[in-house]
Amino acid sequence: MAAGTGIDGLCVHAATARISEAPDSKPVVLHCDGSYRSSVAASLLRRTGHPDVSDLLGSYTAWQATLHPVP
Repeated sequence: MAAGTGIDGLCVHAATARISEAPDSKPVVLHCDGSYRSSVAASLLRRTGHPDVSDLLGSYTAWQATLHPVP
């Protein structure tokens, strides 16, 4: 779900059960392959009061392509 939080790779359904594991003291950036699921998860975290939650817009795949463009 979020890099660096120890809860990487969770689906949205599992994330709701483990939402308390997201750190309040660090920024949380969520991503998924299409950006819909990460948007839902970010909304859930914000709703529970997490102060610094971001959603990687455009999907992880799009972000990765900007770092390693295919010639």
